[in-house]
Amino acid sequence: MTTLDLAALFPGPGAHLPELLTTDHLPLAELHSARLHGELFALEDGFIPADIPETSRLRARALAHSLPPLRDRDALCAVGDTARWIHDMDEPRPARHTLRGIFPHRVWQWSSARIEVLPGSVPEHARVRIGGMWTERHHRPTAHPPAPSADTQVGHG
Repeated sequence: MTTLDLAALFPGPGAHLPELLTTDHLPLAELHSARLHGELFALEDGFIPADIPETSRLRARALAHSLPPLRDRDALCAVGDTARWIHDMDEPRPARHTLRGIFPHRVWQWSSARIEVLPGSVPEHARVRIGGMWTERHHRPTAHPPAPSADTQVGHG
C-alpha cells in the first residue's frame, strides 16, 4: 500500500492543506488511509493535518460540517456540553452533541445518534460565532471562589 502524498494533491508555491479536510477534498478511503499513516487525525466527520493544532474554530467548523444538510443549519447554536467542548480544549467531546435554534419563533426538535436539537432558542446576547457556527457563550468559573462575606461567615463560639 502506498502512502498518500497530501502535498502532491495541493501543489503550488505557497500551497498548503486546508485546515479541515472533508470528502469535498478527497474520497473517504484516501482520508482514512492518510489517518492510518498518521498524516491526518479525525475530528467529527472531517480530518485535520497532524501538524495543525486542534482549536475551538476547527472544532466548531468540524461540527458544522457534520450536521445534516439542513436548509437552516446556520440557525442552530451549540449549547451545553457541546458549547463547552468547542470553547475549552480540556473539555472531553460529548457523546452526543446538543444544539438549539437561534430564532424564538421557530420550533426545532429532532435527534440522531450523534446530535440532538432541543426545543427553545438561544438569544443573541448568549451566543457567539466561532468557526462559522453559533455557539453558546462559555462562562469559565473563576479560579478562586469569592471570599465569604461577614454575612455568610459562621461564628465560633
